[in-house]
Amino acid sequence: MAKELTARQMARQVEKMLGDKVYEVQSSSSNRKYEVLVSSADGRISCPCQGWCTKKPNKARFCSHCRQVVERQGMQLVIRGDYFVVIVEQGQRLRD
Repeated sequence: MAKELTARQMARQVEKMLGDKVYEVQSSSSNRKYEVLVSSADGRISCPCQGWCTKKPNKARFCSHCRQVVERQGMQLVIRGDYFVVIVEQGQRLRD
């Protein structure tokens, strides 16, 4: 019988397959942990929390968990459409 994977285990498998980076962030309002993803394909930063999933009019998607990752990792962002995109990570060069 196949073992069921948790969301964390599946995120880790996706990270390994695609080269995406997954950062675990503790919620400040509960004991929940969120997986913030930085796409290796286009640099989009995303989070499965309600704050990120609820799109605000005329604003790019972002949340406090993404902000924590950006600050901790020394990332630089730009807005592309409805998304924040990582263009520089600590110790790396600018993305195209």
